[in-house]
Amino acid sequence: MLAVIDLCVLGLGPGIPVRALRTVMRIVWTGMLLAAMSGVLLFIADGARYYYSFIFRFKLASILLGVWLACALSRRVSAGGGHAGGVMHVSMRSRMLAACSLLCWLSAIAAGRLVAYAS
Repeated sequence: MLAVIDLCVLGLGPGIPVRALRTVMRIVWTGMLLAAMSGVLLFIADGARYYYSFIFRFKLASILLGVWLACALSRRVSAGGGHAGGVMHVSMRSRMLAACSLLCWLSAIAAGRLVAYAS
């Protein structure tokens, strides 16, 4: 879901109302909470192996940076500034945040897949 917001901010969804993005952000935060809880349970299953894995640490760093970027982007979307007629007009800084956010989440996904193959 956050990728959808990032892509909209990057310009792939021109004309999408800001109110719709605000609603989606609530769903994103609920999903992140559920993912964090399940991630803790998965970590408990084999914590020693994950703790010493460079790839796992890279994944966590990507997730933390992605969450931080999502917070920053969420504040910009929720602020309501820079909108005309309910349609979002995006600054270059918001576009950079969205691009970095997508990169972080793609890195976290790739690292998550690689954790299974790392010893």
